[in-house]
Amino acid sequence: MDFDFIEDSSYKHILNRDYKELEICLNSKAHKAVMVLCGSILELLLIETLIYFDDHNSKKNDYTNLHLNDLLSKSKEKGLISENSFYLSYVVKDFRNLIHPGREIRKGEIPDEDTSQICVSLLRKISNELRLKFKANTQGDAEKILFKIQFEFISIDTFLNLISRLNKTEKKKLFYGLIELSYSDKTLSIVELKKFHKVLCNFIDVQIRLDLGNELIKKVVNLSFESSVNIFIFSLDDIDLLKTEDQELVLCYFLDKFISSINSNFNYDFYVNNMVFTIFSNFLHVEKVKNQFTELLVKVFFNYSENIYYFFDIYGQCILNLDLSVFEEINSEIRKRVPLSRYNKFISDYDSFFLLS
Repeated sequence: MDFDFIEDSSYKHILNRDYKELEICLNSKAHKAVMVLCGSILELLLIETLIYFDDHNSKKNDYTNLHLNDLLSKSKEKGLISENSFYLSYVVKDFRNLIHPGREIRKGEIPDEDTSQICVSLLRKISNELRLKFKANTQGDAEKILFKIQFEFISIDTFLNLISRLNKTEKKKLFYGLIELSYSDKTLSIVELKKFHKVLCNFIDVQIRLDLGNELIKKVVNLSFESSVNIFIFSLDDIDLLKTEDQELVLCYFLDKFISSINSNFNYDFYVNNMVFTIFSNFLHVEKVKNQFTELLVKVFFNYSENIYYFFDIYGQCILNLDLSVFEEINSEIRKRVPLSRYNKFISDYDSFFLLS
C-alpha cells in the first residue's frame, strides 16, 4: 500500500511506518495487532483527508480530536468514502477496541486470521477510494493547464486564475512541467513559456526554485550542456538563490561555452531571444564571472563581421544593466585588447544598427 497521495510529510511518515509494522504483524499472525493497526492507519488517513478537503472553516484540531466513528461519518457525509465502505468499516472500528482487554473478555471477540484479513482488505479498499478522491481533485490539474498552454490560447489572467486553485503539489508539477514542455514541444516558444513560469514562481516555495538550481548544478558538473540549457533559461531569475561558488560554476560554464562557440554555427539567436546575456552583468562581483564576461565581449568585437547582427544583440544585452562605472572599466579593458580600428567599426555599426531599427 502506498500513501504517496498524502501531502503532510509527518502524516505520511507515520502511515508508512505503521503499515510496515502491520505487514510484519500480518506475516507473524499477530492478528490482534493487525486489527488495532488497521484502525490506527484508517483514522490517520481519514484525518488527513478531511483536513485536505475541508472548506477551510474548520481547524486541524477539529478533526484530530474526533473518534474513528465520527471520522467515518464525516467522510461519508462529504462523499470521501462510499456508503458500502462506511458500513463495512464498523468491523475495523469495533475490533480496534480490542486494545482494551476487558472488551475482548466481555464481547468474546477473539482475533483470528480471517477477521484480520478482512480488516486489511477494508483498509486497502478505503485507501484506494481516498486516493481516487485526491487524484480527481489534484492529480491532473497541472496537466490540464499544460494542455491548455500547449493547444489552446490562454492569457496570463486565466493562468493566474487556474493556478490559484492548485495545491502545492500540483504547482510543483506545473513548475517542472513547463520546463519539460520546452523540451518536448519545439513548436512552443520558450519566451512564452517563461512568462507563465515567471508568474508561477510567485506562488512556489523558494526551496522548489532552489532545487531546480541544484539540478542545474548537477548537469553543469556532468557537462550536460544540451540538457542544461532550458533549465538555465528558466532559472535566470533564481541564480541569485545559489551560493556564490555555485553562481560562479554555472555562469562561467555558459560563458565558456559562448566564448568557445563564437566562430561556429552556434544558435545565438535562441539565447538572445531568451535574454540570456542580460543575466551575467548582475554577477560581476564574482571575479571569475567578471573576467569571463569581459572575455566574451572581447570575442564579440574580434569576431564581428558585417551583417551578423546577433553580435549587436549579445553586446547590447551584456551592457544593458551595467552601472556606468563598471561599463567604463570593462570598456577600457576591451579597448586595450581590441585593435582601435576594429573597436571603432563595431561601435559605429552598432550605433547605426539601433538607430535604423
